[in-house]
Amino acid sequence: MDCRKVDEAEARAVLRTGRLDPARSRDDGPCPSHAIEGPGSDGHRLRVVFAACPAETRLVTAIDLDQDWACACD
Repeated sequence: MDCRKVDEAEARAVLRTGRLDPARSRDDGPCPSHAIEGPGSDGHRLRVVFAACPAETRLVTAIDLDQDWACACD
């Protein structure tokens, strides 16, 4: 998330207020993933992917849809 300039507060806000993208979500395996899109703190469009595991919700990735950051996220 750091290399894409997305912080935890933005990811949490998108989870609360964003819109589910069913085409980018998956319902297979033990932790179904949900792609949710919404605005970041400065208005840029974000897509965050969360995995809904039985004991917790995990952040899989966060993507800035308005800018292609030139970095390798490990």
